[in-house]
Amino acid sequence: VLVATAADSAYFPLALALAASVRANPGRTAAALGLIDLGLSTAQIDSARAAGFTVVAPRLDLLPERLRHATRPGLLAMGTRVFLPQHFPDAEVLVWIDADAWVQCGWALDLLVDGARREGFAVVPELHHGYDFIFDPSMTNPVRDMHFLAHKGFYGEATARALALVPVLN
Repeated sequence: VLVATAADSAYFPLALALAASVRANPGRTAAALGLIDLGLSTAQIDSARAAGFTVVAPRLDLLPERLRHATRPGLLAMGTRVFLPQHFPDAEVLVWIDADAWVQCGWALDLLVDGARREGFAVVPELHHGYDFIFDPSMTNPVRDMHFLAHKGFYGEATARALALVPVLN
């Protein structure tokens, strides 16, 4: 089992905190750690390795042409996580956790790993009672607008309107 994330130099401290949370709450299966380098300094790469991360460069050759030249690390993170098996080929089970999140309960990792082993993958909704834009579509919300624009580019306006009103699945 490998918990993977990605970070640039700004998100690096958050990735270290994520690693500490995985170690503090390992669940039944101790997980290895993988980090996709989206712009880390040499010192940060050394620190990541000292913290137990396997650090890899993003496989830009796997990305669609329009993402290969993305300057925003967040876009690269979204694009590269689709190809986690190519970045970490020795992992039996891969768990993606954004660098700005952390594991509070080891059983949450257990549920993801068990689901992935049983069904081939596991997903969870990115949902919280504070995400008012999901519960009240009449509200203006920049996150929903961002989701709409991203979906529109791939699926067209009608599908984008529907997808912007439902939780993102992670």
